[in-house]
Formats: sequence, C-alpha cells, structure tokens
Amino acid sequence: MRESFHFDLVTPNRILLSKAVAEVIVPGANGYLTVLAGHSPMLIRVIPGFLHVRFFGEAEQIFVILDGFFDITTGDCSLLSDSVISLSNFDEIESYIAAAHAALGSAPTDEIRNKAEECFSYLKSVLKEKNLVNFSLF
Repeated sequence: MRESFHFDLVTPNRILLSKAVAEVIVPGANGYLTVLAGHSPMLIRVIPGFLHVRFFGEAEQIFVILDGFFDITTGDCSLLSDSVISLSNFDEIESYIAAAHAALGSAPTDEIRNKAEECFSYLKSVLKEKNLVNFSLF
C-alpha cells in the first residue's frame, strides 16, 4: 500500500487545505510535477495551471493556480500562492478571468500588462481545452 504525506495549500489570508494526501500534481515552471510520499526535497516556482490533489478513499480536488511556490520537504509539502480557486467554484473562476481580461486594458505599466496577459492567455487556453469556460464572452 502506498504511503500518504501531509500537504498544505496556503494563501496570504488562510489555509485552504491541510491534510494527508496520496499524490499532488503541480504545474511547475519546467512542466507538471507529480509528488508522492518520499519525494526528494525541492522548491518549485508554480505557473498558471491546474493543481490536482488526490487522497486515499476520497474524491480528487482540483484547483486553478496562477502563481506561487511549491516547497517539498521530507514528509510533507506546501503550496504558497496568492491566486487559488477551487474548480468546484466555477462562478468564481469565470469572474476572476473576466477581471483579468478587464485589467489588460487598464494596466498602469507594461510589466503588469504583460503578466496579466500571460496569465489570462494561459488560463484561457487551459480552460478552453477542458471545455470549462465559454470564451465568446471575452
């Protein structure tokens, strides 16, 4: 039988998830990374994508992540992010994407506009591929 390990999903405002898990799949700068118990310690920069959290005997939870850092230590791991949305909160995802799209035109600097455009474009392509959002609205 596979082992579990502790996983924390944390935003600046609260801890969204703190639980023993079977597997975590995180979108990293070098591609998606699957973490199981006993994984080597490392620190990963998170890019926009889907975070999959799998449990023993429970339904998988999926989150949309836009940024952050994923810290793997011996026996546990943590994802720290400013932007975490549970896929079960579909209305929140659509409103977040609409706000990001609106921010593209009003960004005060090129750097902020480029980051907003990168996040929006990535989320648009990923969510469209999964048939989760009607992008004719944007």
